[in-house]
Amino acid sequence: MKVAASPYAVRRVNPFLGVTQVVELEIGRALSTDGVNWEIQLAVERPAPWGSLNRDRSEKQFYRYGVWSNEEGLAHFPVHPALDAMALREAAETLIVAAGEHRSSLPFALADRFELWLLDGTDRTPFALLATLTAQHLIPLRHAAAWSAAPAGVDGFVAPSLIGDGTAGDRARHPRRHLDAVEELVKRRAGPSRPTQWFERRHDDGAAVAAERPARSIHHRSDVVLPELPLAEHWAHAADEALVGDYLAWLAPRLLILPLPAATRAHLERAAAVNPPLVDRWYRLYPATADANLLNRVRVQARLMEAAAAI
Repeated sequence: MKVAASPYAVRRVNPFLGVTQVVELEIGRALSTDGVNWEIQLAVERPAPWGSLNRDRSEKQFYRYGVWSNEEGLAHFPVHPALDAMALREAAETLIVAAGEHRSSLPFALADRFELWLLDGTDRTPFALLATLTAQHLIPLRHAAAWSAAPAGVDGFVAPSLIGDGTAGDRARHPRRHLDAVEELVKRRAGPSRPTQWFERRHDDGAAVAAERPARSIHHRSDVVLPELPLAEHWAHAADEALVGDYLAWLAPRLLILPLPAATRAHLERAAAVNPPLVDRWYRLYPATADANLLNRVRVQARLMEAAAAI
């Protein structure tokens, strides 16, 4: 019997890391970033703290129960002794059934249509994605305006445009210099005030409207078109645009998980082809392909690379 569940997806942004697929029930949710491995999180009741005016009420929180894949089964984390291990096991099995039933529907539709964008300090156009949410009432009163190109500790980005003009510096001593250059570019475009704005995306073509109360809204136009990618491709200076192009090409295997226009998808597929392992890892989450033959060749190359590494 099919388990009634609500499958959806949310983006992992700032820095952009891809998309999380979610299968949710009242008893918990299953999360996956690759469509293969699923983290099982169970909903448990947490009593209100001592002295609270609402001590008779409890709050729901998600408890990380384990990790499941169809190939390797369930590996669960140690269960807290205060929790009912048998009830948790039954709930986890129900979630696993739901996740298994919905795998054929991957990738799920994006549900996080409320988007926080960093605005150009001069013309107030949105150009760098800072956060996303699934509902307007979740929008906080305050939010950070700092944009990140990659997680801390990641230093694998090499920009050909920086190497070509000799401005990259010594990467042996400063391995994140190319990423720092992208982040500095974003800071300069935003300016010292770093204006931000929440928008509600209405269509995949980027059409959006301001999603905050007028008193707090910086951007009042009703015909806003958001960038196709988490960072705008078009910049005032050719050198800046080249650096951003290098950065987006580096992200291409992950960016292809997003719903994209055909021309943009074709361009990113060509850029992603230089990294077969990442394309093969996320291919099952691509909602469409522009050149299926190209991606098939890339995936075959990934398997050959994996086999060679195992020898």
